[in-house]
Amino acid sequence: MRHWLGMMLLAVVVWAGGCSQQPRAVAPLGHGWTPLGPGMRAALAYLAKGHSDKTKLAFLANFKGLASPVAKFNTYMDASQGKLLGQLKAWASRHHISLTLKPGPGPLAAAERSQESADGDVLLHGDSAVFQHFYLIYMYLDFDYTVQIDAVLLRQIRAPGHPELAAYLLAAKKVNAHCLEMIRHLLKQYRWGGAA
Repeated sequence: MRHWLGMMLLAVVVWAGGCSQQPRAVAPLGHGWTPLGPGMRAALAYLAKGHSDKTKLAFLANFKGLASPVAKFNTYMDASQGKLLGQLKAWASRHHISLTLKPGPGPLAAAERSQESADGDVLLHGDSAVFQHFYLIYMYLDFDYTVQIDAVLLRQIRAPGHPELAAYLLAAKKVNAHCLEMIRHLLKQYRWGGAA
C-alpha cells in the first residue's frame, strides 16, 4: 500500500510542475566528448565501406592471376584495410556510432549505384589482363580520393575528446598514402594490364 501511495505522490509532484531540481546531463561517451555532426558521421561510414569494399576486392583479385608485384600489393591492401576497418569499428562500437552508409535519394545516388554496378561487371568478367588494368586504375582513383578525405577529417577532428578517432585517421592516412604510392609505382610498371 505504501508503494502505491508513494507512486501517486510522485505522479502528483511531477504533474504539478516537476521536481525543483533538473537532472544533470549524462555524458556516457567520456569526458570532453564533442558530438559528431551528420557530415562527419557520413564520412566515417564512407571510410568504413571503403575498407570493407577493398577487402572484398582483394579476395576477388586472388582468383584473377595477378602479376607478382600486383599480388604483393593486393595482399598488403587486404591486410591493412582489414586492420583499419577493425580499428574504426571498435571505436564506433565504444561510442555507439553507426557506420552504416545511407545512400542519398535522387538521380545522383541512382547514377552512382549504376556506375558501381558497371565497374563491378568489368572487374568480375574481365580476363586477368583486363582485371589487373582496371583494378590498378580503380584503386588509384579510390586511394587518391580517400587520402584527401583522411586529411580533411583529420584537420576537423583534432579537437579534445577524439584522441582515438584522430589516431585512426592518422593511421588511415599513412596506410592509404602508402597504398597510393605503391599503385603509382605499379602503374608505371604495368600499363593496360600487361608488362611495360
